Amino acid sequence: MPDRHFVDLLAAAATRGVDVRILTAGPRTDVNIVRLAGRAWYDRLLTAGVRVYEWQPTNLHAKTFVIDDEWSTIGSINFDNRSLALNDEATLMVLDRAVGEQMTRLFLDDLRYAEEMTLATFRQRSWYQRFAERCANWVTRLL
Repeated sequence: MPDRHFVDLLAAAATRGVDVRILTAGPRTDVNIVRLAGRAWYDRLLTAGVRVYEWQPTNLHAKTFVIDDEWSTIGSINFDNRSLALNDEATLMVLDRAVGEQMTRLFLDDLRYAEEMTLATFRQRSWYQRFAERCANWVTRLL
């Protein structure tokens, strides 16, 4: 569950034409409040052109980035204030074209098991779902 600044950075990149894709937890998650909190940002991201996918088969715990098929991160760190400032998390950063290309292939393969969110479909969710997402986003920022 990213903060507003991180969401704004992703949205700005997509608006500039950068191919920004996010694969995140789907309905089978072990921490639903985190999923709900993250979904509170989907409208902003989708409107900017970010492509958002939800993993379907089971719980998703991997935290990875791949940038320009060259810079990759793999680790346990979440992209929120608590993980960045308080938790004892770790991530491996690799600057290597071969590793980056392999990570990109793995990511694209994983998308076969994900459902892509569209702005139109996302905006059709119930008022209760919207309310739950906003509340979760507000509460999780306090943790």
